[in-house]
Amino acid sequence: MVVAKGTPTVIAKSKSFKLSAKNKYYTATVKYKGKVLKGAKMVLKFKNKVYYAKVGSNGKATFKITHLHKKARYTGLVGFLGNKYYNKAKSIRILVPIV
Repeated sequence: MVVAKGTPTVIAKSKSFKLSAKNKYYTATVKYKGKVLKGAKMVLKFKNKVYYAKVGSNGKATFKITHLHKKARYTGLVGFLGNKYYNKAKSIRILVPIV
């Protein structure tokens, strides 16, 4: 018997940060049929850097962004790479202004 892989959905929104903030954290979620995929590995591609995070028991993957040191509007991609049970999810483009 062969079971087809499901295709989950990435939920991510644009977020702004203050330049003076010491640590900048961004959160995103991946869901399949309304259920959070705990332990799923998510990726954030942002300004020529790649960040990885796992979805925790609270349903959120938290990325720590460390290289934003000047005021600007940055764009990035948040996605789910897939695993043995789920297909790769379509990446979402986000906007992150630093004010």
